[in-house]
Amino acid sequence: MSVPLQAALKVEGVETIIHYPVPPHLQQTYADLGQGRGVLPLPSGSLMDEVLSPPMAPHLTDDQLDTVIGGIRKAIAE
Repeated sequence: MSVPLQAALKVEGVETIIHYPVPPHLQQTYADLGQGRGVLPLPSGSLMDEVLSPPMAPHLTDDQLDTVIGGIRKAIAE
């Protein structure tokens, strides 16, 4: 699922991913804990479709960082 910020950043040439398309408590690894959708107080079901991971790493150049930051600023100003 694409969220508005993700779509706006893509227009600016900034690729992002949804950080946890399946939240940890719903992953098979933790299935034995019996923590299904809706059992946590925080609405992780909706957050899993919205929490983005923008490009961030020590190897990004200043120009690349400026593009990411500029894209976010532009998107939230609209």
